[in-house]
Amino acid sequence: MYYLNDLTVEPNLVRRPGESPPSEHIMLTPSEADALTGDDGLVMFVIDRTPFQQMWITWCELLDFAMFIAEDPNIVSPVLQRMGDLLLLAAEVAADYARGNEVHLVSIPDNITAPVIGKANFEKYCLPYYEKVVAMFKPLGIRVFVHIDGDMKPLWPLIGKSGIGGIDSYSPSPANDTPIEEAVAMWPDMVLIANFPSPIHLSDEDTIYRTATHLLEEGLQNGRMWMGLTENVPPDRWRKSIPPIIRAIGDYNAKFS
Repeated sequence: MYYLNDLTVEPNLVRRPGESPPSEHIMLTPSEADALTGDDGLVMFVIDRTPFQQMWITWCELLDFAMFIAEDPNIVSPVLQRMGDLLLLAAEVAADYARGNEVHLVSIPDNITAPVIGKANFEKYCLPYYEKVVAMFKPLGIRVFVHIDGDMKPLWPLIGKSGIGGIDSYSPSPANDTPIEEAVAMWPDMVLIANFPSPIHLSDEDTIYRTATHLLEEGLQNGRMWMGLTENVPPDRWRKSIPPIIRAIGDYNAKFS
Protein backbone atom coordinates (compact mmCIF):
# COMPACT_ATOMS: atom_id res chain seq x y z
CA MET A 1 0.00 0.00 0.00
CA TYR A 2 2.97 2.34 0.41
CA TYR A 3 3.24 2.86 -3.34
CA LEU A 4 0.34 5.29 -2.95
CA ASN A 5 2.89 7.67 -1.47
CA ASP A 6 4.16 8.17 -5.02
CA LEU A 7 0.88 9.74 -6.20
CA THR A 8 1.15 13.33 -7.39
CA VAL A 9 -1.26 16.08 -8.37
CA GLU A 10 -0.92 17.66 -11.82
CA PRO A 11 -1.81 21.37 -11.64
CA ASN A 12 -1.91 21.94 -15.43
CA LEU A 13 -5.69 21.61 -15.67
CA VAL A 14 -6.41 23.20 -19.02
CA ARG A 15 -4.67 22.13 -22.20
CA ARG A 16 -3.30 24.79 -24.51
CA PRO A 17 -4.89 25.39 -27.93
CA GLY A 18 -3.87 22.59 -30.28
CA GLU A 19 -2.42 20.50 -27.47
CA SER A 20 -3.45 16.85 -27.33
CA PRO A 21 -5.26 15.79 -24.17
CA PRO A 22 -2.99 13.88 -21.76
CA SER A 23 -5.45 11.01 -21.38
CA GLU A 24 -9.01 9.97 -22.07
CA HIS A 25 -10.05 12.35 -19.27
CA ILE A 26 -10.24 15.64 -21.14
CA MET A 27 -10.36 18.90 -19.23
CA LEU A 28 -12.34 21.42 -21.23
CA THR A 29 -11.54 25.09 -21.31
CA PRO A 30 -14.30 27.32 -19.86
CA SER A 31 -15.46 28.41 -23.31
CA GLU A 32 -15.60 24.79 -24.48
CA ALA A 33 -17.56 23.79 -21.38
CA ASP A 34 -20.03 26.63 -21.82
CA ALA A 35 -20.49 25.80 -25.50
CA LEU A 36 -21.08 22.15 -24.66
CA THR A 37 -23.57 22.68 -21.84
CA GLY A 38 -25.33 25.85 -22.97
CA ASP A 39 -28.46 26.33 -20.90
CA ASP A 40 -28.70 22.60 -20.17
CA GLY A 41 -25.95 22.22 -17.60
CA LEU A 42 -23.47 23.73 -15.19
CA VAL A 43 -19.70 23.38 -15.08
CA MET A 44 -18.88 21.12 -12.12
CA PHE A 45 -15.41 20.54 -10.74
CA VAL A 46 -14.98 17.00 -9.36
CA ILE A 47 -12.07 16.41 -7.02
CA ASP A 48 -11.22 13.10 -5.36
CA ARG A 49 -12.89 11.02 -2.68
CA THR A 50 -11.96 11.30 0.97
CA PRO A 51 -9.44 8.66 2.11
CA PHE A 52 -11.73 6.06 3.67
CA GLN A 53 -14.08 6.04 0.68
CA GLN A 54 -11.30 6.22 -1.87
CA MET A 55 -9.50 3.27 -0.33
CA TRP A 56 -12.32 0.76 -0.43
CA ILE A 57 -13.94 1.98 -3.66
CA THR A 58 -10.80 2.50 -5.76
CA TRP A 59 -7.97 0.48 -4.27
CA CYS A 60 -9.23 -2.62 -2.45
CA GLU A 61 -12.29 -4.57 -1.36
CA LEU A 62 -14.24 -3.27 1.63
CA LEU A 63 -13.67 -6.46 3.68
CA ASP A 64 -9.93 -6.36 2.97
CA PHE A 65 -9.80 -2.71 3.97
CA ALA A 66 -11.63 -3.41 7.23
CA MET A 67 -9.11 -6.17 7.99
CA PHE A 68 -6.19 -3.86 7.16
CA ILE A 69 -7.48 -1.20 9.58
CA ALA A 70 -8.02 -3.76 12.34
CA GLU A 71 -4.76 -5.69 11.89
CA ASP A 72 -2.24 -3.14 10.57
CA PRO A 73 -3.32 0.38 11.60
CA ASN A 74 0.31 1.56 11.63
CA ILE A 75 0.54 0.75 7.91
CA VAL A 76 -2.91 1.99 6.89
CA SER A 77 -2.94 5.28 8.81
CA PRO A 78 -0.02 7.00 7.01
CA VAL A 79 -1.40 5.90 3.64
CA LEU A 80 -4.80 7.41 4.46
CA GLN A 81 -3.05 10.56 5.64
CA ARG A 82 -1.16 10.79 2.36
CA MET A 83 -4.36 10.31 0.38
CA GLY A 84 -6.01 13.05 2.42
CA ASP A 85 -3.09 15.40 1.77
CA LEU A 86 -3.42 14.76 -1.96
CA LEU A 87 -7.15 15.44 -1.82
CA LEU A 88 -6.52 18.82 -0.22
CA LEU A 89 -3.79 19.61 -2.74
CA ALA A 90 -6.20 18.80 -5.58
CA ALA A 91 -8.78 21.06 -3.94
CA GLU A 92 -6.22 23.87 -3.73
CA VAL A 93 -5.46 23.48 -7.44
CA ALA A 94 -9.17 23.56 -8.20
CA ALA A 95 -9.67 26.66 -6.05
CA ASP A 96 -6.79 28.41 -7.79
CA TYR A 97 -8.37 27.56 -11.16
CA ALA A 98 -11.76 28.83 -9.97
CA ARG A 99 -10.30 32.22 -9.07
CA GLY A 100 -9.80 32.96 -12.75
CA ASN A 101 -12.49 30.84 -14.38
CA GLU A 102 -16.19 30.28 -13.93
CA VAL A 103 -16.87 27.19 -11.82
CA HIS A 104 -20.43 26.69 -10.60
CA LEU A 105 -19.90 23.95 -8.03
CA VAL A 106 -17.37 21.48 -6.68
CA SER A 107 -18.20 17.85 -5.95
CA ILE A 108 -16.53 15.26 -3.73
CA PRO A 109 -17.72 11.93 -5.23
CA ASP A 110 -17.71 9.99 -1.96
CA ASN A 111 -20.66 7.63 -2.53
CA ILE A 112 -21.51 7.72 1.17
CA THR A 113 -23.93 5.29 2.77
CA ALA A 114 -24.17 5.12 6.54
CA PRO A 115 -24.22 1.31 7.00
CA VAL A 116 -20.78 1.04 5.37
CA ILE A 117 -18.88 3.92 6.90
CA GLY A 118 -20.66 4.44 10.24
CA LYS A 119 -20.67 7.57 12.40
CA ALA A 120 -17.18 7.20 13.87
CA ASN A 121 -15.39 6.66 10.55
CA PHE A 122 -17.44 9.39 8.86
CA GLU A 123 -16.48 11.85 11.57
CA LYS A 124 -12.81 10.81 11.50
CA TYR A 125 -12.15 10.31 7.80
CA CYS A 126 -14.68 12.50 5.97
CA LEU A 127 -15.83 15.43 8.07
CA PRO A 128 -12.42 17.13 8.49
CA TYR A 129 -11.84 17.09 4.74
CA TYR A 130 -15.30 18.40 3.95
CA GLU A 131 -14.73 21.29 6.34
CA LYS A 132 -11.32 22.13 4.86
CA VAL A 133 -12.51 21.99 1.25
CA VAL A 134 -15.56 24.11 2.11
CA ALA A 135 -13.22 26.67 3.70
CA MET A 136 -11.29 26.91 0.40
CA PHE A 137 -14.32 27.52 -1.79
CA LYS A 138 -16.70 29.46 0.44
CA PRO A 139 -14.77 32.75 -0.04
CA LEU A 140 -15.17 32.21 -3.80
CA GLY A 141 -18.94 31.81 -3.49
CA ILE A 142 -18.78 28.21 -4.74
CA ARG A 143 -20.79 25.46 -3.09
CA VAL A 144 -19.13 22.17 -2.24
CA PHE A 145 -21.33 19.12 -2.85
CA VAL A 146 -20.81 15.57 -1.60
CA HIS A 147 -22.15 12.51 -3.38
CA ILE A 148 -24.30 10.86 -0.71
CA ASP A 149 -26.63 8.44 -2.45
CA GLY A 150 -27.29 5.92 0.32
CA ASP A 151 -28.77 5.80 3.81
CA MET A 152 -27.97 8.88 5.86
CA LYS A 153 -30.01 8.82 9.06
CA PRO A 154 -27.16 8.04 11.52
CA LEU A 155 -25.10 10.79 9.87
CA TRP A 156 -27.74 13.54 9.85
CA PRO A 157 -26.13 15.73 12.58
CA LEU A 158 -22.63 15.34 11.11
CA ILE A 159 -23.79 16.20 7.59
CA GLY A 160 -25.39 19.35 8.95
CA LYS A 161 -22.19 20.18 10.83
CA SER A 162 -19.95 19.71 7.78
CA GLY A 163 -20.76 23.05 6.14
CA ILE A 164 -21.22 21.50 2.69
CA GLY A 165 -23.49 23.43 0.37
CA GLY A 166 -25.28 20.52 -1.20
CA ILE A 167 -25.81 16.79 -1.53
CA ASP A 168 -25.19 15.28 -4.93
CA SER A 169 -27.35 12.27 -5.86
CA TYR A 170 -29.44 12.39 -2.71
CA SER A 171 -31.82 9.44 -2.96
CA PRO A 172 -34.97 10.12 -0.92
CA SER A 173 -37.36 7.58 0.53
CA PRO A 174 -38.48 4.99 -0.39
CA ALA A 175 -35.10 4.29 -2.00
CA ASN A 176 -33.27 5.16 1.22
CA ASP A 177 -33.94 6.33 4.76
CA THR A 178 -34.17 10.12 4.46
CA PRO A 179 -37.56 11.51 3.36
CA ILE A 180 -37.51 14.67 1.29
CA GLU A 181 -39.52 16.56 3.93
CA GLU A 182 -36.95 15.85 6.62
CA ALA A 183 -33.99 16.68 4.39
CA VAL A 184 -35.44 20.09 3.54
CA ALA A 185 -36.28 20.80 7.19
CA MET A 186 -32.84 19.74 8.49
CA TRP A 187 -30.74 21.44 5.83
CA PRO A 188 -32.75 24.42 4.54
CA ASP A 189 -29.69 26.11 3.04
CA MET A 190 -28.40 23.08 1.15
CA VAL A 191 -29.04 22.34 -2.49
CA LEU A 192 -30.34 18.80 -2.92
CA ILE A 193 -29.58 17.21 -6.28
CA ALA A 194 -32.23 14.54 -5.82
CA ASN A 195 -32.39 11.26 -7.66
CA PHE A 196 -35.86 10.04 -8.53
CA PRO A 197 -36.16 6.91 -6.32
CA SER A 198 -34.95 3.99 -8.40
CA PRO A 199 -37.49 1.41 -7.14
CA ILE A 200 -40.39 3.62 -8.23
CA HIS A 201 -39.37 3.20 -11.88
CA LEU A 202 -40.91 -0.28 -11.55
CA SER A 203 -44.29 1.13 -10.50
CA ASP A 204 -47.26 2.07 -12.65
CA GLU A 205 -47.33 5.47 -14.34
CA ASP A 206 -49.77 7.03 -11.85
CA THR A 207 -47.50 6.11 -8.92
CA ILE A 208 -44.47 7.49 -10.76
CA TYR A 209 -46.31 10.74 -11.47
CA ARG A 210 -47.52 11.10 -7.88
CA THR A 211 -44.04 10.39 -6.49
CA ALA A 212 -42.45 12.98 -8.76
CA THR A 213 -45.11 15.54 -7.85
CA HIS A 214 -44.59 14.86 -4.14
CA LEU A 215 -40.82 15.32 -4.45
CA LEU A 216 -41.28 18.60 -6.29
CA GLU A 217 -43.88 20.01 -3.89
CA GLU A 218 -41.92 19.09 -0.77
CA GLY A 219 -38.39 19.49 -2.06
CA LEU A 220 -38.87 22.90 -3.62
CA GLN A 221 -40.37 24.61 -0.60
CA ASN A 222 -37.08 26.45 -0.20
CA GLY A 223 -36.30 26.47 -3.93
CA ARG A 224 -33.11 24.43 -3.49
CA MET A 225 -33.85 21.00 -4.96
CA TRP A 226 -32.90 19.75 -8.42
CA MET A 227 -34.78 16.75 -9.76
CA GLY A 228 -32.50 14.31 -11.51
CA LEU A 229 -31.78 10.75 -12.57
CA THR A 230 -28.40 10.17 -10.97
CA GLU A 231 -28.64 6.46 -10.18
CA ASN A 232 -29.48 3.30 -12.09
CA VAL A 233 -32.76 3.16 -14.01
CA PRO A 234 -33.97 -0.35 -14.87
CA PRO A 235 -33.04 -0.67 -18.56
CA ASP A 236 -36.43 -1.99 -19.60
CA ARG A 237 -38.41 0.70 -17.76
CA TRP A 238 -37.08 4.12 -18.69
CA ARG A 239 -39.33 4.54 -21.72
CA LYS A 240 -42.36 4.15 -19.42
CA SER A 241 -41.07 5.88 -16.30
CA ILE A 242 -39.41 9.02 -17.64
CA PRO A 243 -42.47 10.48 -19.46
CA PRO A 244 -44.63 10.74 -16.29
CA ILE A 245 -41.69 12.31 -14.43
CA ILE A 246 -41.34 14.93 -17.17
CA ARG A 247 -45.11 15.45 -17.15
CA ALA A 248 -45.07 16.02 -13.38
CA ILE A 249 -42.30 18.60 -13.78
CA GLY A 250 -44.22 20.37 -16.52
CA ASP A 251 -47.44 20.41 -14.46
CA TYR A 252 -45.59 21.73 -11.43
CA ASN A 253 -43.94 24.51 -13.43
CA ALA A 254 -47.28 25.41 -15.01
CA LYS A 255 -48.55 26.49 -11.59
CA PHE A 256 -46.09 29.38 -11.62
CA SER A 257 -46.40 30.49 -15.25
